[in-house]
Amino acid sequence: MNGSLHLPLLRIPAANGARASRPPGSVLRLLAAACLWLGFFTLHAPASVSTTMNEGNHELGIEFPNGVQTRYAFHPVRLTAVNGGSRPVAWQVRIREQVYNQDGLSLNPSGHVERIVVEPGRTVERNLLVAIGRYEEQSRWSRLQVVVTTPQGDTRNWSPSSRSSSSSGRVTSPALLTNEAADALRDAPHVTEDFHGRLDPNAAARDWRGFSAFSTLVLRPEDWHEMSPSVRTAVGDWARMGGHLQFIGGMPRDAPAPDVPGSPRRGLGGVHPPPDGDGNRPRMRDLPAVAAADANHTPSFAAMRLGLHTIQPWLGERGKDLLTDRFVIWPMVAVLVVFFIMITPVNLFVLAPSRRRHLLFRTIPAISLAACVLLALAVALGDGVGGRGERFVWIESRPGAENREFITQWQASRCGALARTAFTVPDAAYIAPISPPGSTVSLRVAGDRLEAGGGWFTSRANQTHFLQAARPGRGRIEWQPGGGAPHAVATFDFPLRDVYALGEDGTWWHAASMKQGERTELEPVDAEVALARIEEITEKYPHSEGIHAMARRPGHYIAFTDSPSAIESLRSIRWSDTGVVTGLLATP
Repeated sequence: MNGSLHLPLLRIPAANGARASRPPGSVLRLLAAACLWLGFFTLHAPASVSTTMNEGNHELGIEFPNGVQTRYAFHPVRLTAVNGGSRPVAWQVRIREQVYNQDGLSLNPSGHVERIVVEPGRTVERNLLVAIGRYEEQSRWSRLQVVVTTPQGDTRNWSPSSRSSSSSGRVTSPALLTNEAADALRDAPHVTEDFHGRLDPNAAARDWRGFSAFSTLVLRPEDWHEMSPSVRTAVGDWARMGGHLQFIGGMPRDAPAPDVPGSPRRGLGGVHPPPDGDGNRPRMRDLPAVAAADANHTPSFAAMRLGLHTIQPWLGERGKDLLTDRFVIWPMVAVLVVFFIMITPVNLFVLAPSRRRHLLFRTIPAISLAACVLLALAVALGDGVGGRGERFVWIESRPGAENREFITQWQASRCGALARTAFTVPDAAYIAPISPPGSTVSLRVAGDRLEAGGGWFTSRANQTHFLQAARPGRGRIEWQPGGGAPHAVATFDFPLRDVYALGEDGTWWHAASMKQGERTELEPVDAEVALARIEEITEKYPHSEGIHAMARRPGHYIAFTDSPSAIESLRSIRWSDTGVVTGLLATP
């Protein structure tokens, strides 16, 4: 592929031996130019979508490094403002998605609003994450709209793209590649196909959530070295969260390390070396990362594609209350009946009879106000205040060089009367609805926290969510081998139970419980017994196949807890937690 598209001219003989007519030369040249244009932009699509707005000596650049995708994710946006004047100026940028479907429902209608103040002679760069894209499987048309208010107060609009997701069912593993990596593959997907994108290594996201729209990332060693250290860390974190990183043309020495030497697995995802015969331009479909992503979808992709099927087995009997509308109706019916009795017969014949009809101006407002108070009390007593929910939390602890905890969480809740539905997630987290939200929602990435509002939680309704977060953490299990049975010390601030550890020599060890700071002796256990017990406990957990794979890593452990460190959302919900903790056995 060299950026051009060659089409042979076909000579079609005319009927009855007549001389074939030829189209004018200008038409042929126009067709050829169109073919060349289409071939160039299809085979060599730009690595990012960008525009520049000028106003006098001032300039604002807007760039989407991964292109514009229709899949729900946190998409990176880079803003670069230049002030060539002598006074401070301010730009305001609003990024929002316009969605048209059968419900007319948009995930994030309020969008992201960013204000940039630039001092004279200075350049300010902002790297944003904006939550946009579809959240459920249905055909619709969407358009991303960028509204810019210039320093002079003028308004300018820019639409990076518009596309339909009607063919999204054919796509299984959204892929992100650089242009050079795409050229090195025989059947690399075009960016005109749903969900695939092109990456500019110099403008890549510095946060793992900036890659959340994709299951596979294909890079050459040169692409990896072009990335800044913070971007490389983000790619490594993204792989731990379920992404599959594929190298072609060589393996960088400083590539993210897998959990076990000789295996591509890294957390929930993987880092895959170049396939055999890499010099012969391999096919995209034959890459190990693509096969792994197709076989085991990332947790976020599975959560939104499978919907409630992801968590129903885990909830079991509890799901009947959390996922089914079972609200108490009779208190509200009783209030309405009493209100009808008071407002008509009692009011007309007792409180304000015919000789005192003027009292109706007092009794009707008083009865109506009392009915409103009683109705609110009936809702509060019948459905409760706040809500209750179940959370399953999976923590992957990586002590040592990373010193981070990678958390994957599924949650289901049922709300009663809510005084407030907006909430703040105090982590640099990813959140997505498993089932469609009760109404339109808003979501803003504000540094190391999320600000959410709208229908994420709705009064007298059920809701299910999927969350992921990477946070600093030093929780670990310190492995202390001895002459006989090894000892271990847990530093987590919550108790553990059913702790299973797999030594480097393939021996399984078990401890019934472990508490913070206590030295615990482990007992040997048969491998079949350990794996059977782990499978029994995790059988109905979401993404259980990933947990089983984690448990089989030499030099690692798996433990269970009833009080894990969860990702917090709406605090008025009374949560009941269960959790799994996996990670590397640390040596003191």
